[in-house]
Amino acid sequence: MPDLHHGSEAARWPIFTAAVTEQTPARALFALSRQWGAVIMGVLGLYRAPPRTDPADDSGDWLDHALSHRVGIHQATGMVVAQLQISATNALARLRAHAFVHQRLLIDVCRDVVARRLVFTRGMS
Repeated sequence: MPDLHHGSEAARWPIFTAAVTEQTPARALFALSRQWGAVIMGVLGLYRAPPRTDPADDSGDWLDHALSHRVGIHQATGMVVAQLQISATNALARLRAHAFVHQRLLIDVCRDVVARRLVFTRGMS
């Protein structure tokens, strides 16, 4: 909920919104599930006081950016699964290992895989 006082989310959850705004300083609230494959490890709760008020400043941009990284990692993992005929768990481990060994960010390695600038082969370390 980018703004607990205004918008469709506040109207959709009026009792929850009232309880949160009365008992906490939070004026914007986000809940993101933390998941590894099919296992849900928990929820990351984020809040902000006060919400962003500048109409030119979209408070959801940072969340869209974070989710786009996740999509790129999943897509690259799938490509490594196809390249090496291994499980998704092992493919993600390969991507992480490659990023670590080459001192790069995981998302940068994944972008290279998706753009086909980096192809994993069996003998690759």
